[in-house]
Amino acid sequence: MPSWLAVLQGLLTPVIAGTAAYIAWQQWKTNQRKLHLDMYERRLRSYQAVVGFLTLVLRDFKPEISEVIGFRAATAEADFLFGPEIRSYIHEVANHALHLRKAHFEYRDATQPIPPDYDHSAVVAEMAQNEAWFALQHDVAKEKFMGYLSVNREDGIVPWKRLAVIGVAAGVGFAMAGLVILQVWSWFASRPVPWSASGLSVVSSESVPTYEIRSGTLRLAGFALRFAIQNASSRDVTIPTTVTVMKRLSDGGVLVEYSSVARPYAAGFLPAGQRTQFEVNLDVGCRQWDEKGVESERPSDECYKDVLSDTEAFVLFSSTDRLQLVLPKPALRLKREAPPK
Repeated sequence: MPSWLAVLQGLLTPVIAGTAAYIAWQQWKTNQRKLHLDMYERRLRSYQAVVGFLTLVLRDFKPEISEVIGFRAATAEADFLFGPEIRSYIHEVANHALHLRKAHFEYRDATQPIPPDYDHSAVVAEMAQNEAWFALQHDVAKEKFMGYLSVNREDGIVPWKRLAVIGVAAGVGFAMAGLVILQVWSWFASRPVPWSASGLSVVSSESVPTYEIRSGTLRLAGFALRFAIQNASSRDVTIPTTVTVMKRLSDGGVLVEYSSVARPYAAGFLPAGQRTQFEVNLDVGCRQWDEKGVESERPSDECYKDVLSDTEAFVLFSSTDRLQLVLPKPALRLKREAPPK
């Protein structure tokens, strides 16, 4: 056997041993990289859950209780993956969402009954404070998670995995950009549209008494306000029965809620280019009692004058299509007065 072959045979054993040790070391490094990548992916899921929830809240600032519960469930694993500052931040996000939900639940506008001890200013301030807080949280969340999600060669991620992570990050970035664009478009589309009369105008009006039978006697029940409305627009318009009716006071032109007294007799369908009658009923009583408790009924003209003595006009608001229609106070046209019996 040549001496060089003997030397090679002698070297074969340490080479094999070294190769085995290198393979074992590489295997250990691979396992470490896998462990790091698994940890990274689990942390990334928690971060994505936070960002997803922030985006959900920013959609309309009205998080549901079920969504808050789902957010806490999706981030429950964060207690074991991050330090106490991340756990505290996730708890803070959930608390702000609950406060925002509570404020929206308590909020009442002019068309809703006001509960006792309702503080409108406090409710509005709570809503504004929490909405402003959420508006800043995308950058705050990114800064807080940055230390746990930094990716570099020393972290043990091999090049193809690095590219995969970059691809995921790019995908998340594009998704976030798309969500931001969608949010901006949604905000633009949902901006309050100015109230409009939609080409409607009142060409004539009148008011007539209405009657009902009470205790076998024909009594004055109120008044029917009838308007001939011209639809000069190119589209049909429907005035729903749920329209908000307000009256405009003669003194200062202040609008006062009047839907409890005045309401449409039926939904008004106003075809394009046509003139249509629309009727609003006033449910008012004209009874009076003297000092002996004897009931009588005032004449309809006197009653009508008293009921609308402070009224200049009626204004209808339909929130479904942002319709505003001003109806002038009509003059009372008396039919043959039905005398009380």
